[in-house]
Amino acid sequence: MAEEGEEEAGKGRAKESESFKSTLLPVILGLLVDLIMETFSGLSTSSKMIVIIGLSVVYSGAEVARKRPKSFRISSRAKTLMSIAFVAAIVLVLAASFILGLSLAATAFLVGWTVLMALALRFAQTIPEGNAAARVVMTRVAAFTLGAALSIGGAPVVDVAFGGPAHLTIENNCDRHLGYDPLGVSIPPGGVQTLEIPKVAIIVEHLGDRISASGSYGPKVEFPVTSAVDVMIDGETLGPGDLRRIDLGDGEDHRIAIRCR
Repeated sequence: MAEEGEEEAGKGRAKESESFKSTLLPVILGLLVDLIMETFSGLSTSSKMIVIIGLSVVYSGAEVARKRPKSFRISSRAKTLMSIAFVAAIVLVLAASFILGLSLAATAFLVGWTVLMALALRFAQTIPEGNAAARVVMTRVAAFTLGAALSIGGAPVVDVAFGGPAHLTIENNCDRHLGYDPLGVSIPPGGVQTLEIPKVAIIVEHLGDRISASGSYGPKVEFPVTSAVDVMIDGETLGPGDLRRIDLGDGEDHRIAIRCR
């Protein structure tokens, strides 16, 4: 009897360990997917969240189709760790919002989405055990989103804590003052200013009558220009219809030159 009891306890521990690993794997995948999208795409935060949700649904659907679980529950260790991680993600998102100077609306979206997924994780545990598929999908979606939130909030914090800000130099080769208060740009004619900004990737696009700058965080910024203004980014001309991606986290100093004809 004692041996049977120990055998059952061993099976229980093995099952809980498997549940712990299978629950944390989507968190890691969500974090990696967000880092990859941040490195190789110019998607906004909301667009990245849509991709994360889509991938998590595909992942959980494949898991359900492969395992066809009759029951599903999160191990107590995974539940505790994920709860702590959700709190950490919210703190990191708030810190990143301060570092990046995000608007209140953008901050509210990120925090609200993270809180919603934390609630979704708790809600998954209230679904009847017979509906294992719904439990799996809800839990995996929450886990993927948790990983993305840790990446979104953690990356700027790590950059500032260990690498310092990036440097973007702007040359004003025109005969009039160049200024943009929201970014602290104030350059006299013929002057140069170097900005210290977070290490994020930004997309700069020449739309003919204006220059558009956008990235994964915060709102799009637009500067009006005329046909008599030339813009160069790291020595390359940005003509009407052109688009350039500037990775401010690549360790290099980047330069934007503006010349008036």
